[in-house]
Amino acid sequence: MTVMPRRKAPALDLPLAGGGRFDLHSHKADRFTLLMFYRGIFCRRCRGNLRELDDKMDRLDALGTGGVVISMDDRDKAEQTRKDWGLNRVAVAYGMSVETARAWDLFLSTGIRADEAPLFSEPACFLIRADGTVQFAVINSMQRMRPYADDIIDTIARMVETGEPARGEV
Repeated sequence: MTVMPRRKAPALDLPLAGGGRFDLHSHKADRFTLLMFYRGIFCRRCRGNLRELDDKMDRLDALGTGGVVISMDDRDKAEQTRKDWGLNRVAVAYGMSVETARAWDLFLSTGIRADEAPLFSEPACFLIRADGTVQFAVINSMQRMRPYADDIIDTIARMVETGEPARGEV
């Protein structure tokens, strides 16, 4: 499956650090759900990016947007990520399979340093409309050049204000 704007998003059903599950297709968002896929607990750049997102969840809430961050890490690493990174507002999903990563068109990498996971997905950001269709997608093949919270929030605010449709649908 190729993830495309204006089309139904792939399935995403994963356990959450702290308990519970996140199931995209049964999740009820006011306007949007922001999905941030991150490399894993070993990624220092992810840490800063996700802490910034967590700090700005009030602004996303005001725009009718919920958020969840997702990795291939196991439960223990996800719990440690949540605690050590101070992720108190954004949900932390874990245990993503290779099949799910591929369904979302994520790039996969093998670890090249001792502190990296043996296999992990590279960062990506998706905004999913309340009807389950993709509004936008940013998919990276390495840890750099990812969207930051302020850019995401500004983009969502503009879309809410103008009613701008998803682009890249052809």
